[in-house]
Amino acid sequence: MSAPSSTRNVAERFADLLRLPHSVVDHMADFIQQQFNRSANSFSLVEAGPHLPVQRALLLHDRHDLNVPFSDGEAIAASWPALNFRPTNGLGHNRIMRDPSVLEQVVEFLD
Repeated sequence: MSAPSSTRNVAERFADLLRLPHSVVDHMADFIQQQFNRSANSFSLVEAGPHLPVQRALLLHDRHDLNVPFSDGEAIAASWPALNFRPTNGLGHNRIMRDPSVLEQVVEFLD
C-alpha cells in the first residue's frame, strides 16, 4: 500500500524533511553501493518489481497521499505489467490501511 517507486525519491524526501543537504542523499547512495555492490535504485519497485518471482502483486495507493505521491504508484504500475494497481480516493497515506473496503480488497486478492 502506498509504496514509493524509487529509493532515491524516498531518500530525497527524507533529507528534505530533516532539512539535510542533498549531498547526504548522494553519500547514502554511495554507502549502499559499497555495502551491497548494487545501486540504491536497484532496490526500488520500479526496477526490482518486474523481476520478483511472483505470479501476481497488488498495490493500492491513494490519489491524495501526502507522504508518497500518487505518481509513484503510477510509475510502479507502468513498469510492472503483472501488478494489479488499484487507486483509492480520500484515504491519504494512513487511513488506507484501516479502510474496510481496502481491507476487503486485500483479503479478496489473497483468497
